[in-house]
Amino acid sequence: MAQDWFSDLVNHILGKYSKLYIIQPYREQEKCASQCMNAQGHECQCSCMGAYHGAGGPGAGWFEVSETFATRWGESYLACRLMERTPGSQPL
Repeated sequence: MAQDWFSDLVNHILGKYSKLYIIQPYREQEKCASQCMNAQGHECQCSCMGAYHGAGGPGAGWFEVSETFATRWGESYLACRLMERTPGSQPL
């Protein structure tokens, strides 16, 4: 699997150099539901935290999976993480 290969590579590099920056693509996923988007009241218990509450149904970019779940992906960004060897681990 690609994930196993990537993990092995990261472990090998951390063993040799102790620190590693990983740059990877990142896209935020938004989740909501039509019952939230079509809501009449003020209470929102959805993961959108009220951003789409009462907005009148799925708008542009939303993929409605069911009446209880809709999703859309944001723009692509690059995320950068600093990985460090854990204390006590042995270098390669």
